[in-house]
Amino acid sequence: MKYVIYVLLTAGITMLLIYAGYIKDKTLPYELTSRLYKKCSRKILDYLKVNNGASGAELKKCIKGVQASVIWSRKKLEVTNPDQFIDFIIENMIKQGKLETKIQGSKKLYYLN
Repeated sequence: MKYVIYVLLTAGITMLLIYAGYIKDKTLPYELTSRLYKKCSRKILDYLKVNNGASGAELKKCIKGVQASVIWSRKKLEVTNPDQFIDFIIENMIKQGKLETKIQGSKKLYYLN
């Protein structure tokens, strides 16, 4: 009788672990995107602290090649085309109040708020 309980407990624990892995695998793209966004935002803020302002082209160079990964997966997400990603990051950072925009001549420059 006690062996039946052990077998059932082992089966139950195995099912729970498989289900947890399935959930983590489903949320992986969202987690990677979130980590990449946070990493690029941090890199832009550090760059602007040092340089006191930058244009969009300078910020694109700053985030090109940034990678994000999670511990439980081998998959990585990398910024290969910063032209598409930089607009999203800058727009959200302006909405959050971290950046401000100033136009000097024909250039649009970004500064820390």
